[in-house]
Amino acid sequence: MIDQANRRLCVGAALAICCLLGPPAYAQRDKSVISIKDLHDLQDAFVRVAYTVRPSTVAIKSFDIARATSRSGQAVRFPRSHGSGAIIRHDGYILTNTHVIEDGQEFVVILHDGREFEAELVQADQRSDLAVLKINAVGLKAAKYGIVDDLKPGHWCFVAGNPFGLANSDGNTAFTYGIISAVHKDLSGELNAGIEDEANRRYYGNLLQTSATINPGNSGGPLFNLDGRMVGVVTAIATRSGVSEGLGYAIPLTKMNQSIIDRLRQNKVVEYGYMGIQIGQPEDRGGPAGRRARGAEINGFPERNSPAAQALLRKGDVIVEFNGQPVGSPDELIRLVGSTPAGQATTVVYLRNGDRNSAEITLMARPVNPVGPGQALASNEPKTAMWRGAWLQEPTVSQLEEFNLTRRDAGIAVVRVDSGSEADKAGLNIAEMILELDGIPIHSLSDFEVAEAKAGDRIKLKVHGQSGRRTVRMPFNPNNAS
Repeated sequence: MIDQANRRLCVGAALAICCLLGPPAYAQRDKSVISIKDLHDLQDAFVRVAYTVRPSTVAIKSFDIARATSRSGQAVRFPRSHGSGAIIRHDGYILTNTHVIEDGQEFVVILHDGREFEAELVQADQRSDLAVLKINAVGLKAAKYGIVDDLKPGHWCFVAGNPFGLANSDGNTAFTYGIISAVHKDLSGELNAGIEDEANRRYYGNLLQTSATINPGNSGGPLFNLDGRMVGVVTAIATRSGVSEGLGYAIPLTKMNQSIIDRLRQNKVVEYGYMGIQIGQPEDRGGPAGRRARGAEINGFPERNSPAAQALLRKGDVIVEFNGQPVGSPDELIRLVGSTPAGQATTVVYLRNGDRNSAEITLMARPVNPVGPGQALASNEPKTAMWRGAWLQEPTVSQLEEFNLTRRDAGIAVVRVDSGSEADKAGLNIAEMILELDGIPIHSLSDFEVAEAKAGDRIKLKVHGQSGRRTVRMPFNPNNAS
């Protein structure tokens, strides 16, 4: 039934057809027209997927231990971030994104039945943005991998996870659906913008794009196909508002990424081959108009003595073949080099001034920074924390533009306020920027945490919104009493 449903038209189109036909036409409809029963069959297929995948999806809470202390003299544990994950083995191994856990010192995993477990970080990989946690549990339902190569634009897909941390209390993860909008998307340039250290740069190529709703907190969660098999790890959204605008991205669970996950589960560091070049799309020199040139053009060298520089490659050379494999784009070269072991001799074919040349290059291991509890590394997703019912986020570039603020004088953005919460009752609003807490300037979530830990019973916030700057007074919080 699932395969049959996959071949039918989308629900919205079907409803429109039924409404246009009306009762008389419906009674004599052609067999190619979708019926109400067909829609119920499709709905039942969706329900079966949700029922199948929910036990394999978890909510993840990440905590930081503040350096400042409360008035009682105790160290304060602050929520650092909220994310999602997928169970990949029955004995408690959890797959998620590195950026979900990299800034945390303690982690809690909430299962679909509401049970909470302290989790340990087994291993994380900065380059792939994949990490594995371990909880002390057995008999769990692990997600099954699907075949990524079978995915095509237009295929149904499903996201399960913990948007805005709403599953933190009971593990009741949310389920959304959409289609695969595109495959082989490359966002490495956009998502690594401003990161100069090569060891901190992540590979965000070959991504799956989906129209399924993805919001902050969904990161690290699974992307399923119509058979209820996991085909990706939800990782990023393209947005100007900080919430879903229909452009979501997931890391595909290719054979290579599955091997990375297996190494992480075994607490092994992942190594990638490295040529030491900066590459881009080559210019089309003399080809038909509108056709992209194939290959990867060398734009520079991060290190003078990189393997490619030692092989006498130059800026402007266009690599068209690597170890006998054709190179159609910069992303293809990155994948080919990364999957080749360090120390292996390789043959590179390149074009220089129209001439075809070859060079022997012995790859080195890509430089990496270790990822572990409390080791804060550059993150490509705005950091988010929940405080008294308000979701606080370090602002995106678009949010800074909206408030007409620079990074230097900006605070932290309020992206959500839960109804009936302390923040709501105090009058804190969504789309405001917190600039000060009790007179202390706030430029990051770390600043906010330290200032809050030092604050008195009643906190005064200076905020900036569409109507200008104002003061918000938070009521007495008994949790801060000594």
